[in-house]
Amino acid sequence: IDIISEKKSAKISVSELIKRCDINRGTFYNHYASIDELIKVMCFRFISECFSKIKGDKAAITTEVLIDVLNYVKKNRKLFELMVSDEYRLTTINSIVNFVSKKYFGEILASTSIDNELKTMVVFMVNGSIAVVYEWCKNGYRPDLELVAEKIARLNHSVANNYFNN
Repeated sequence: IDIISEKKSAKISVSELIKRCDINRGTFYNHYASIDELIKVMCFRFISECFSKIKGDKAAITTEVLIDVLNYVKKNRKLFELMVSDEYRLTTINSIVNFVSKKYFGEILASTSIDNELKTMVVFMVNGSIAVVYEWCKNGYRPDLELVAEKIARLNHSVANNYFNN
């Protein structure tokens, strides 16, 4: 994560990475085809870990859940910043949108024709939430984590309620 956050991934060579990590070239290629694949796997694991904080099939994204997610983001700030960088933001957003769509709206998407509108709402909520978290990181984790979690939960709840009540 350190070497990747120091440079753009396109500028990192496998040779440089394996030397710094003190591993063999074969070890790297046994697990990853490229630096880009390594980063995508790291991002996927990060997202999976964040969503593992959400228990149950239809659990609400509450302030408490978001506090756990924000703590995880804070502990893994460099990886989060890489994930929302220009190079990986679209992949990150798509992964989160797909997860949220399936977990929370799968039945609705399967049973109605509003899937494009609904997906637009989910994209809006995910992008907004990520932007708030990114600003929170940039501002030195101010305001307090609990306040940020409450704002994200409240905003997403409001967007979803307005969508389904209209």
